[in-house]
Amino acid sequence: MRCPCAARTLLLALSLPALACRGATPHEPTLPTVDFTPVAIVTASPDGLGCAMHPVGTPCQVPAGSVIEVRNDGPGERRLQAGEAFDTGIMRPGETTTVVLGDEPTTLEVRDALDPEATLELDVVPRAGHAG
Repeated sequence: MRCPCAARTLLLALSLPALACRGATPHEPTLPTVDFTPVAIVTASPDGLGCAMHPVGTPCQVPAGSVIEVRNDGPGERRLQAGEAFDTGIMRPGETTTVVLGDEPTTLEVRDALDPEATLELDVVPRAGHAG
């Protein structure tokens, strides 16, 4: 026959860590926050392609790894592409697409696949504090 004292001792030993944590504040899991606010808005309009958050006549420059918005401000369908960096697919009038750019500095040539004359240079520059 087993000694009931051994079973009680084992149960008490296993319960102590749970009792010790009972008064502690439980730690909720944390999730990283991501800011999807675009640093630039590339627009497709009847006048061509533009970069809405930069003064007219200045190059469109954004830090590597940035979020940009691509917006169809025209009356017809558009499809903007920048090599392997992004392809919006067919965008109807008023539609937008959010794009996260790569981490490497480069110059992207944005083209409208449905209007090959419409182009825009997008300079992806090193992020502040990072070597390029």
